Amino acid sequence: MVYGIIYHTDKGWLDYLKLNYRGGEFNFWTTRTTQLNVGDHIPLFFKTGDGKIVGMGELVRK
Repeated sequence: MVYGIIYHTDKGWLDYLKLNYRGGEFNFWTTRTTQLNVGDHIPLFFKTGDGKIVGMGELVRK
């Protein structure tokens, strides 16, 4: 089964990434209890409060 997980994204964090992201890895945290394992290749989608998907990624390491 292939699925993705949608995370609600803080606008301040998104604005910070827009200004400072230079490629590579970045960190985020969540209060969700979904158990993810490195190598599962589950897409992680980031959504703003207005319902727009603004990015995606995958778990590289815990």
